[in-house]
Parts: sequence; C-alpha cells; structure tokens
Amino acid sequence: MRKLWWAALALPLAACVTDDVRWVRAGATSADFDTDKARCQYEATLGTPGSYYGRGMGNAMAAGISDGLRMAELQTLCMQARGWQRTVVTAGSVIPPTQAPPAPVSFEGTSEHGKADIGFQITRPEAGTVCTVRYPERKLPPNITLTLSCQDGTGGTLIVTAGNPITGEVALDGGPYGTVVFASAKPQTQPKARQASR
Repeated sequence: MRKLWWAALALPLAACVTDDVRWVRAGATSADFDTDKARCQYEATLGTPGSYYGRGMGNAMAAGISDGLRMAELQTLCMQARGWQRTVVTAGSVIPPTQAPPAPVSFEGTSEHGKADIGFQITRPEAGTVCTVRYPERKLPPNITLTLSCQDGTGGTLIVTAGNPITGEVALDGGPYGTVVFASAKPQTQPKARQASR
C-alpha cells in the first residue's frame, strides 16, 4: 500500500517536470564540467559537517535537511566562482549560446591570524572594492568556501586553499572573479618606550 501511495504521488510530479536546468560556461568541455563539479562537491562537503549523530530521529532529519540545503548552496557558489551559469532549458528547445564570461580581474589579499580565528581581506584596487571575512578557527581545512562582505554593501564568495602561501578563488556579486594570493598581515606592534638616560 505504501508503494502505491508513492507511485501515485510520483506520476503527476514526473509529468510536471518539463524543464531541465544545466550548468553552462562558454568554451567549456564536459571534462571541464566534471572536474569543477567534483571539486565543488568535495569543497561543499568540507563546509557542511554532518553533526546529527546521537540526536533524536526528528532532530537528525531536520539537521540532515539543513546540511543538504547548505551543501547545495555551497556547490552553487563554487560553480559560479568558476564561471558556470545555471540555464533553464525547456523541453524540446535548444540550449541558448552563452556569452563568454568576463575576463578574470586582479585581486590583492591579506590574511591575519588572530588568537582564535583567521581574517581575510580582499581588495580590488582598480574598483576600490574591499571585502572581508573571518574564519572562526585558527587552523584551515585544505579547502573552505566562505561568504565575503564588502564595504559597498555587496558580497561574494571566497574559496580558500590552505598552503604556504594561502591562495583563493574570488567571485563577487555582479560577476567579477579571479584568483588571489594572500600575504600575511604584519602584526601591529607597539613602539617600545625609551628609558630616560641618567
């Protein structure tokens, strides 16, 4: 009986699905898509810790749904950072040609290791844009996707890759994207007080 109920629900839903959503990027091959999709899935997994073990069934389901939505959001941001756009293709239509993505722009970046976190600042000198984000731990995972806040009220996505130096991929709202290498910010030091000579 339970299987019949699911079948009765699935048939009308399947009939309603006439559109197809695809990721497109001008000049990209299916191998490019597969590579970027796999990397974005991996990074989204790192950014979505499954923390619902030991909870009651209802709480575990809610946490699982929440994690799933967050993972989908991170995958989307990651794909957009790599120049992909989601395009809805109606059944029977031809995929419209996509415009070439804008050329990458240059970003400057600094990272500052605090006592309990790491701060990142991205600057786009020619536009005067400054964006920041703080990662709430002192040690970075291999890859992490962070949400940038910019001084002009816009935002963007930063995909950080741990290393020496720390590097990142930036995608700002409105389209500007590129890569960044983070220089370590020098800690502020107080000048030593001079002792009076006797």
